[in-house]
Amino acid sequence: MSGLALGLVLLAACVHASWNLLAKQAGDKLAFLWCSAVASVVLYLPIGLWLLLTHPVPPAGWTIIGGSSLLEGAYYWGLAQAYRHGDLSLVYPIARGTAPLLVPILAAVFLGERLSPLGTGGVALVVLGVLTLHLPALSWRGLRALAGVAGQRGTRYALLTGLFIAGYSTLDKRGVAFVQPALYSYLLFCGISVALLPLLVGQGTKVAAEWRRSRRAVVAVGLLCPLSYGLVLAALTLAPVSYVSPAREVSVVIAALLGAYVLHEPYGRQRLVGSALIAGGLALLVLG
Repeated sequence: MSGLALGLVLLAACVHASWNLLAKQAGDKLAFLWCSAVASVVLYLPIGLWLLLTHPVPPAGWTIIGGSSLLEGAYYWGLAQAYRHGDLSLVYPIARGTAPLLVPILAAVFLGERLSPLGTGGVALVVLGVLTLHLPALSWRGLRALAGVAGQRGTRYALLTGLFIAGYSTLDKRGVAFVQPALYSYLLFCGISVALLPLLVGQGTKVAAEWRRSRRAVVAVGLLCPLSYGLVLAALTLAPVSYVSPAREVSVVIAALLGAYVLHEPYGRQRLVGSALIAGGLALLVLG
């Protein structure tokens, strides 16, 4: 994995964790995320139109964008449900940490990618780090308690969200082969705005209330979200998705720190150890 690809991924991770903090603080999570997606479409409209006029999209590109938009819409829905029932510092690691387990498998089957031995070790450390972050305590009692945490509603929604992440990440690696990355990112948010509409039928009052309550945060996420994913898509043009997807999970460390210091969620020894494991996994991914 090149230094440039790593730099893009790390910058994307910082931006991604920041907008997730804002989403966690919203009242109606799904309404907030839809408003943010619409804000992205409006704010980046001039750039999107210019890119569309200068970089025509082939039929295969439109097909992939449509499929990824549906998966991204499902991801937004799952993330909203997870944040409704769980802490940022627990939900975010599970949702983001499920993908590194699945993306290499999907990439091998559909894209023909293969991880090196070092890369495989890096993925394993990332997953172990995410698991450690999720422990209630760094002890055997914490391990036993993990079974109870796994049954919580927020955890189940976070796992489902991780499945959607793995699906759209693999699909997007294919998509950027057909569509310029910045344009691909913009068209995705257009698709997400449409994909979420059926879930908001009859909830216009809630959407309007969320806009009034959180308009500054909505605009901030509208700016940050496409930026974050645009950086990831750019990295996908430089490195295999099997490496990019696990490397993105450094964002779980950032999110855990934000949850602790901004939302005053607990941050114990287990999260320090988990953060170190994820950092070690990232190093192996770079070397691999």
